[in-house]
Amino acid sequence: TLLGGALLMLLIAAANVAGLQVSLASRHQRGLAIRSALGASPRRLTAHVLAESVVLTAMSLVAALAVAWTLLRLLLWLAPGDVPRLAEVALLDWRVVAFGAAATFATATICAWWPVLVARRVDGLSVLAHGPSVASDPGGRRIQRAIVVAQVGTAVALLFGTALFLRTVRSLDATVLGFDPEHLLSFSVGAPTENVVRWNAFTDRLLARVRAIPGVRSASMALVRPLNGPIGWDNQPGFPGQRVEDPSTWGLNPHLNFVAVSPGYFETMRTRLLRGRVFTDADATTAPGAVIVSEAAARRLWPGKDPIGQLLREPSYRVGARDAPAGTWQTVVGVVQDVRFRGLNDVRLDLYAPLSQTNNRAPNLLIRLEGETGSVSAAIRAAVKEVDPAGSIGEAVTMRSVVDGESAPWRFLMRVFVAFALVAALLAIVGLAAVVTLAVAGRRRELAIRAALGAGRRRLRWLVLRETLGLTGLGVLLGVAAAVGLGRGVAPLLIGVRPDDPLTLAAVASGAAVAGLLAAWAPARRASRADPLEALRTE
Repeated sequence: TLLGGALLMLLIAAANVAGLQVSLASRHQRGLAIRSALGASPRRLTAHVLAESVVLTAMSLVAALAVAWTLLRLLLWLAPGDVPRLAEVALLDWRVVAFGAAATFATATICAWWPVLVARRVDGLSVLAHGPSVASDPGGRRIQRAIVVAQVGTAVALLFGTALFLRTVRSLDATVLGFDPEHLLSFSVGAPTENVVRWNAFTDRLLARVRAIPGVRSASMALVRPLNGPIGWDNQPGFPGQRVEDPSTWGLNPHLNFVAVSPGYFETMRTRLLRGRVFTDADATTAPGAVIVSEAAARRLWPGKDPIGQLLREPSYRVGARDAPAGTWQTVVGVVQDVRFRGLNDVRLDLYAPLSQTNNRAPNLLIRLEGETGSVSAAIRAAVKEVDPAGSIGEAVTMRSVVDGESAPWRFLMRVFVAFALVAALLAIVGLAAVVTLAVAGRRRELAIRAALGAGRRRLRWLVLRETLGLTGLGVLLGVAAAVGLGRGVAPLLIGVRPDDPLTLAAVASGAAVAGLLAAWAPARRASRADPLEALRTE
């Protein structure tokens, strides 16, 4: 996505350079004509123009390296802190400099092609006899207009992408996570034993000890915790009428995000119970099998039916120390809200089971604190060693920091695209204003005659603005088409907004049209207030 935005910025910069080269070519016609009259060959004129372009490009490259170094510091400051090998990013890498230099010289060479064509086909006698005019070259004017249309279109596409990311960040802030990350800590507990029964006994004692620590409101164990990465536990449950020993009967069942938890998990996470009940200490090893499903899973598995009381069997279900008999089923006892387990934009079909009824060891200790009570890590570590000296525990992870880290890439993209869009819009406005100014200079005599014949200032101003409206309109249409393609390209990164959102497109297009009018207003106003006698006399 960033590479695409950078390429669009390069396109706009190239368009500006190309427009400048076209303008310079028109202004340098007299100098080229004199050199041609003195015997300079077309090859010599071409070499002169290319040499000038190379010198300007080399000077620009030196300045660009200084600007790039500054922007790199800014990007490193804006980038999320957990980006791998972020500290190794450096502008002084010769490969980076070589790539930038090659791209710069290639762009400048391509943009200098129009002045080369002008140099090769300059009519020395005509230019020396009648004088050069910025607007006298119809081909140059057409190219400048095409460049402005491309600039406006590219700016519209970047602005649209920026608007999509802005709305995505707003949607992230309003995303219902399915749990409350405030004052919620997560610890990774190391196994003191490989035996599931002994592990469950260890976690039961650990939870009782942790819950007694001052400042701890509740605690629970879980097989996986939310936002722990894109990898999780996917189980395909079986349903009545399907034989477990025959995969063809249940092989097409949907995969469910499986989470084994201890009693108190939903209270600790503050995941809302929508129907039925949560797990209790009564859901022990020898008790009837019980499961809880998420709202999305209930709609998918039993559409139009009451999920409470429905039967299924997930692969890790155990009764005592042996696998559950084939005829033993688990009953849905509750429905809870959907939880963003794998990512902020990833809602799965969640299936919860009591830890005591599975063959899994849950290594995640989740603790909800009373408030800002300070660090409890030392007390938690002491509790683990007190319960079993062979146990271990990792560093505390605040779930608020996890949520912020999940949203950091989108916020980084949003900031970079805002910068891209602002620069693109500025360059497009400057390019449009330059073309209008050149057009006014080329039509100076025409406007003076119209004014002398009685055309009012409003009429003259409209004549100038009409061309601007046409160029801006074409650029907006081109930009809307490009924006739809850009939206589809970044669709996997969007949350809560369509990639072709019509309201966003309309707002960006309207803003581009208004910006185009503002860019042309000053040249149009200046043209309408010019003295016709003075304009005709200077012509």
